[in-house]
Amino acid sequence: AAGNDRSDNAPSSGTLVYYAGANFYKTYIPATDPYSDGYDNGGFDTIGGDGTAKNILTVGAVNDAVSVGVRSVAAATMSSFSCWGPADDGRIKPDVVGNGVNLCSSLGSGDTSYGWMSGTSMATPNVCGSAVLLTDYYGVLFPGQYMRASTLKGLIIHTADDLGNAGPDYKYGWGLMNTKAAADLIKSHHDVPSGLHLMELSVDAVATCRTNTFAWDGTSPIRATLCWTDPAGPVRSGLDNTNRVLVNDLDLLIVGPAGQVYFPYVLALTNPAAAATTGTNRVDNVEQVYIASPGSAGAYRVVVSLHGELSGPSQEYSVLLSGSAASPTSPPVIVADSPLPSGRVGAAYLQNLTAIGGTTPYVWSTPAGTLPSGLSLGSGGGLSGTPNATTSANFRVRVTGGNGVYAEVAFRLGIDSLLFSEGFENGGVMPAGWTQAYVTDTVDWVFQSGGYNYKDILHPASAHGGSYNAFLSVDAYNDHKTRLVTPMINLGANAQNAQLTFWHNMEIWGTDQDELRVFYQTSSGGSWMLLATYTNSVASWTQRTLALSGATNTCAIAFEGNVKWGYGVSLDDVAITTTPPPTQTSWGTPYAWLNQHGLATGGDYEAAAAADQDGDGYAAWQEYVAGTEPTNYSSVFLAGIAMSNALPQVIWMPDLGMARVYTVEGLTNLLGSGWGATNSDSRFFRVNVALP
Repeated sequence: AAGNDRSDNAPSSGTLVYYAGANFYKTYIPATDPYSDGYDNGGFDTIGGDGTAKNILTVGAVNDAVSVGVRSVAAATMSSFSCWGPADDGRIKPDVVGNGVNLCSSLGSGDTSYGWMSGTSMATPNVCGSAVLLTDYYGVLFPGQYMRASTLKGLIIHTADDLGNAGPDYKYGWGLMNTKAAADLIKSHHDVPSGLHLMELSVDAVATCRTNTFAWDGTSPIRATLCWTDPAGPVRSGLDNTNRVLVNDLDLLIVGPAGQVYFPYVLALTNPAAAATTGTNRVDNVEQVYIASPGSAGAYRVVVSLHGELSGPSQEYSVLLSGSAASPTSPPVIVADSPLPSGRVGAAYLQNLTAIGGTTPYVWSTPAGTLPSGLSLGSGGGLSGTPNATTSANFRVRVTGGNGVYAEVAFRLGIDSLLFSEGFENGGVMPAGWTQAYVTDTVDWVFQSGGYNYKDILHPASAHGGSYNAFLSVDAYNDHKTRLVTPMINLGANAQNAQLTFWHNMEIWGTDQDELRVFYQTSSGGSWMLLATYTNSVASWTQRTLALSGATNTCAIAFEGNVKWGYGVSLDDVAITTTPPPTQTSWGTPYAWLNQHGLATGGDYEAAAAADQDGDGYAAWQEYVAGTEPTNYSSVFLAGIAMSNALPQVIWMPDLGMARVYTVEGLTNLLGSGWGATNSDSRFFRVNVALP
């Protein structure tokens, strides 16, 4: 509930009031104490702290939009009491509004007592009950499946009827909940999956950008809503603290057939009454792009990308889409990470590939390349089995819809050799060969199940795997640093491709944050080199993966905990693996696919216009950037772009090192001009590659 305090008056001078901030009573003094709510800002910034949490659905109250069974959105006028946003960092609150004026409600005075009540505490259960009906309806259409929290929240926001200023605002949020419209979108998602009406996807440190292509239906406005459940942000204190609480910053765009870029709504914290504009949103974990009059038919693209660093291994998100065509000839879309998560020799492997859009049933196949020995692709899109050899395999996966239209994705899957592992299952004692070194003070690593015990609750509750994990903690404010050191490990011939993985938990307590630093050395007694630093709260077991690219034939790892008065540092399931370098591929990206997605020379989205310098009929950028060209085996490699510290980094498969000289240029808007140096605002990239 957004709260009912917008029009509250201040008490009379001399009135005894309870001052919650200091937990005592005091006499109200008009000259020094706060004025009436909304006195200096017209009613804005009156939502209480509970109502400004980023992952909840905050509900305001409006008058009833239904009269004698007829719905009139214009009748849903603002109540006199419902609190308005924004949140202190500018996030949109409330999220939606519902009927909260003069509702017939049960009362506590008797089993049959009813009365007429008003308040956001009436509007909130109204919206909540409607949300429950939507989850039930979804379960009827998709038995055994459940919407993500972000899908349900995004669905309610996406289908709300706009009120107040055009677009979102700090009074009505995204508008009046429309349960019928939300149910209709669920039905459309069920009946026509090619419309991509409900998409549940994710980004990670490798795949930092996802694009889904759809056709405009030719009549309706296009609306796309992005919503994600963001990790817990840093603790905030103080009045009007404008530091943002967003952790994983996702961006939403729609790109039109001619390269038009449509940006999401944004609101101005410094002018809360102003109408929404469009631009880059850096504070909300809900974003929406609305195109009232698309104007041109053709392929549109919904683009979701990660801005800045990622907290955690991945960020799941939901996209709701309206205005897309119900095309029986639409291809399905394969949803999967690329490269796929690595497997390990002798360990069972399972990675489910999924498809959305197109028409069902789907048929899965591998038209090119070879799966790692011991793995197979199941009829439902699952890659499973037990790998029996170290390899780096390249292959294509095809999913064919019931309409005969198919889509393909090229994958690389590495099968690692296990060089070293430790799960700390030694009965509570340090594993053989491990040592610890005091850096400051003499706090010891211990080996137990879970972490710090506070009021009979462990943080974490148990080890990640097995019964024991490593744990370092101290009840003191000063820094206490101790290193837990592995024995010297033989990496063998593929040391340059070795990587360290471990599971990490380090939950903050109050404002006191413990820290973890990871070092390595290549010889006993050699210099320790820093691999990574972790200084943020990690409230659940999280896997870390670090490349040991600087290691030689041998190395040792040191985990340096810096413990203060937090819940401590916990480690488990440490492993070092290695994968051989990837082999060259022997197929390319079909020209028809490039042309379909606007990537052919002369198309709307071409990355560069390099000439056909080797005379094989294909421009250089097609061979070296968009994909590989099947008839020219001197160019059989792939180029991908990953984001690192908000800037693009080119990844070659196989890793050609300096074998190709290239530059990366960036652009914010494809309709703009001036390809140039990339920066954190770049949304489109082209790679200029020098031919050998």
